[in-house]
Amino acid sequence: MRQFSVLALFLLLVGCGGGDGVVKYEITGTVTLDGKPVDGAAVVLQTQAGALESAMTDSSGKFKMSAKAGPAQVGVAKSTYSGGPVSTGNFDSPARPEEGGAPSKAKVTHHIAEKYNSPEKSNLSVTVPEGGGDVGEIKVTSK
Repeated sequence: MRQFSVLALFLLLVGCGGGDGVVKYEITGTVTLDGKPVDGAAVVLQTQAGALESAMTDSSGKFKMSAKAGPAQVGVAKSTYSGGPVSTGNFDSPARPEEGGAPSKAKVTHHIAEKYNSPEKSNLSVTVPEGGGDVGEIKVTSK
């Protein structure tokens, strides 16, 4: 019976699954577009292990998310649609009808240069500090 009590206490303290065991830290940052804060941009971090974390910027260009400590690649996108429904396509190419995206008559406006859309291709990176904190300014351009 004592072994059962010790096991029960251990499981209570450690948890019974449901978590992936990865420690994440709250981070903040700011996205600027051509030197000005950008509202409503999607920010995606991809860690070296391939995990993706995402957030949206507020009116002052600030974002907040949780991520594993260490280096991460960053992708940033902001697009608007007119003349048709909002796309259901992927992050890299949000308006591809052949992939279930917006119909071809929809006009897509990319406010941030498309080269920044993918964390793997953007050449943008941050280091998530142990314990969390601010990762600084992420600068993108419209061209």
